[in-house]
Amino acid sequence: MIEIREAWPGGPLRQFAKDRPNPGWGIPHASGGYAGSYVCRVCLKTAKGGVYTSSGVCESCHRESRAKSTPAYAITPILVEGENGVCG
Repeated sequence: MIEIREAWPGGPLRQFAKDRPNPGWGIPHASGGYAGSYVCRVCLKTAKGGVYTSSGVCESCHRESRAKSTPAYAITPILVEGENGVCG
């Protein structure tokens, strides 16, 4: 089972799993298990190019927030059940 949690307290979101869901997924993590892709705090999708560590948002959401002059951390995340897309 893959869960999404902070990479460290106050840090960006990241996928974590006790066991690898498939060969080659993630990297071994110091606390045990495996760490996968970073996840955007706004759209809650895996971020292809990583996330900005200061805000935890992907490039796409970062650009959108700049265009609207709205800080990315002020955008309310929307979780669509069963959706596991990739943004960026």
